[in-house]
Order: sequence, then structure tokens, then C-alpha cells
Amino acid sequence: MTPLRFAFRSLVRPAALIRLAVAIAVAIAIWFAISAWIGDRTSITVTLGGRPIDLLSPAWLHLFAVVPAFFVLRVLSL
Repeated sequence: MTPLRFAFRSLVRPAALIRLAVAIAVAIAIWFAISAWIGDRTSITVTLGGRPIDLLSPAWLHLFAVVPAFFVLRVLSL
């Protein structure tokens, strides 16, 4: 069996597909939670460690939504 075929077979196993489905569901939930938190605001002030921090483009926080999918793909590829 070629390495490519072996890699594909390991990704389509039920356990791997369940992990990937859960990661995608979590990513979608994070996306909607961030969208609800941001709303229509163009900037957000967050207090970390007693210091106010202005997020001037909070839409970039949506990038956190892809973290679960990248984590699962990293775990599955090793």
C-alpha cells in the first residue's frame, strides 16, 4: 500500500471522522460565540491584568475558530 493511500485510510476511520466532526462543531460554536460577543461594534475594550486593551479590529478574533480543526488535524497526522 502506498503512503498516500495509507494516510487516506487512517483519516477515514470512524474514530478520526468523529474527532474531526467534533472539532468542526466546536469551531462553528466558537465562530458564533465571537460573532455574538462582537455584534456590530468596530472596536472592543478588554481589560487584562487591570489594563484596558482596545481591539480595533475585533473581526480578526474569528481566527480563533480554526484552532480546534488545526489541533485535530495535527493529532491525526502524527
